[in-house]
Amino acid sequence: MTESLQQNSQNSLNSQVRIITFAGVLPFVFFTFCVWFPQLNPFKIDALVIFRFYSIVILSFMAGALWPLGFIADLSTDKRQVVRSGLLWGSIMIALAGWGTLFLLPKVAIFVSALLFLVIWQIENKTQLVKSYPQWYASLRAGVTMVVAITHMSVWMTIA
Repeated sequence: MTESLQQNSQNSLNSQVRIITFAGVLPFVFFTFCVWFPQLNPFKIDALVIFRFYSIVILSFMAGALWPLGFIADLSTDKRQVVRSGLLWGSIMIALAGWGTLFLLPKVAIFVSALLFLVIWQIENKTQLVKSYPQWYASLRAGVTMVVAITHMSVWMTIA
């Protein structure tokens, strides 16, 4: 009975994480289309501006989620050593670089933001953090990172 409850809890967590993750990706996809087709944008603010700010907010969120993992819990095991200092410094640098894109020209900023999303994913891989994730989340995380990077590159190719 306990194993059944634990499985139900894991399935519920899996479903919730997937819903939240896809909800977080939708604005990237939607505002990419709005950059391509400005008449789709329901807001008075330029879609490119919204896309850039949303990107910065999500970069900050992702980096902020990594930061405490560098000092709260030791996720290392005998089979893998999580590089905690990489999580601390990597997350700080990503957040600062993300906000720093506000000072760049839009085309450069979009390109740099795409790279930063890929760098976050690499930080998770290089520090061995990804090995602490359930397999379903590691796969989801990799796929979503590619979608976000592709939306950025699609916007990048669109703007002058």
